Amino acid sequence: MASTSECSISGGKGTAALDYNWHYSFNIPWNLMPSHIKKILEKKEWPTARDRREIIRLISAEIVSFCKNPQKKHLSEVARKMVVDYPKSFKDEIENQVVGCGYDSITKQLQCRVDNYKRLELPTMTHSSSADKGKKRRRKDAYGCVVNPEPQLSANCEAQKNMKGELHKMFEGNEKGEKKIEALMMNTFASQKRDVQNEKDTQTLKEEWPYLFTTTGLKTHFKELTGVHINHEFQEDMKSKYKRVLGYLKSQRPARESRAAKLLPQIQGNPGEDSCGALLLLLAHFKEDQHKMLINVDDTCVATDVDLQHLPTTPCILLCGESPMTASAFMVAVDQVVVNDRIFTFTEAVNDMFMIYYVLNIDYPVELGATMEFIQRCIFRINPDKGSKVQKQGNKKRLAVNPKVDHLNMRA
Repeated sequence: MASTSECSISGGKGTAALDYNWHYSFNIPWNLMPSHIKKILEKKEWPTARDRREIIRLISAEIVSFCKNPQKKHLSEVARKMVVDYPKSFKDEIENQVVGCGYDSITKQLQCRVDNYKRLELPTMTHSSSADKGKKRRRKDAYGCVVNPEPQLSANCEAQKNMKGELHKMFEGNEKGEKKIEALMMNTFASQKRDVQNEKDTQTLKEEWPYLFTTTGLKTHFKELTGVHINHEFQEDMKSKYKRVLGYLKSQRPARESRAAKLLPQIQGNPGEDSCGALLLLLAHFKEDQHKMLINVDDTCVATDVDLQHLPTTPCILLCGESPMTASAFMVAVDQVVVNDRIFTFTEAVNDMFMIYYVLNIDYPVELGATMEFIQRCIFRINPDKGSKVQKQGNKKRLAVNPKVDHLNMRA
């Protein structure tokens, strides 16, 4: 189909709907940058927010003079070229791990600036046809997964049933053999996923797959689904990341009456797991609803004592005590069902809660979207370059990377 974009054939000297691949030959106008910005780029330093906006403004102006109606694929290629030229100044990274495709944040800024130009030049709104609306793509469930989320069962279904029966016997006998549990859970992964895709309720899944919501079962299923192996090495790396995030957030100067300011004395006075302080400050930093994730219950509470009707339906952590830093134990619930009541560290509780989002294919609630995405990208290193796991709000477009998360990733 021919493009309706008006693009310049020779650097802005006349337009025609011809060179639709202009972005491949587009030269980024680094020579137009102010001298102090040139020095920053030459020194391979990260530009300030103000300098970055100036860079985006100058490059966007050049793009619009070249092509009046650039599309996202054009701007994405320009952003890629910027990162190739000056990776230390523009690439989206966390601890040398590329976030998304590495230039999502630049692409988004270019899009916003170009859209501003369009609004100035094209004040009239266009409406999509009913035919276009019918072509809207359905969100795929494979976000962050390395396997098909709807795997085909092997031909030998009888063997799957036998292994499922063996898991039941082991659970009833309170067997602790982790290696055997892992092997059986891995070999019955397709059956487990089929039941999840068939939308069996959580209580039924818990009864039919008694090890699925235990830490061992979750790790095994999660590894098969995402490729992330939460072994000892991964956990040590996780600890260092939480410590780094905690250190950065503690070093900031929050407003006197902010949630973060009120939390700092409590966190500093209770040296415990770094993951606990980091998560509390992350929730405060992103101004998200802590009570959607962390629920206080009595320190002597057991699963049967929990008031399930007042729990959120999304995965959450029950704290047996007044504070996550002093809680004696933890439980994890989802769909108002306590699925694991034998957790003794906060880090393990957070891991189990996060894995359940993937195992049961649950979107992050909007009230926790930034915090959950930060855990996903920074702690678990799941960095898809397309889509989002945050629950969609009406017709509001979901971004591949939350700008707030991206901003903190670059600095923490």
